[in-house]
Formats: sequence, structure tokens, C-alpha cells
Amino acid sequence: MFLVYPSHSGFKQAIPHSFDFQIQGEKTLKLWVVSFVISEKDDEKGIQWPDKAQIPAELYKKYYALYTDIICSK
Repeated sequence: MFLVYPSHSGFKQAIPHSFDFQIQGEKTLKLWVVSFVISEKDDEKGIQWPDKAQIPAELYKKYYALYTDIICSK
């Protein structure tokens, strides 16, 4: 799960690790906290990933595809 929060001077990049919560036995909910820049400039807006993210590639790819479909198509 992603918690998308507006970027500001104290929060410029996503937190490089997840917060893991045990639910129903062996299942784990992973919460990724990511910053989002709202800008008119295409090269500045969007999720600000950390330099050394530990976000699994499959989650990144899913989120990026969703982001480009919803946000960038406007």
C-alpha cells in the first residue's frame, strides 16, 4: 500500500523502506510512504523516489503504470 503525501522542505523523497504490519497470521501489509510533487513542469512533478529505494521492482512498475495512466493522461 502507498501513502502518497505532498512533498515539502521536510519531506522531499520517499522513505526508502516499508513499514510492515502483521495481519491475520502470516500476511503482512507493507506501507510505503512516498512524496508527490505537484508542478506544471513535467520533469519536476510526480513521485520523488529515494536514491536507494528498497521498493520491490514489481510494486514500482505497477504504481508507475497506474500513475502514467491516471495522472499523465490529463
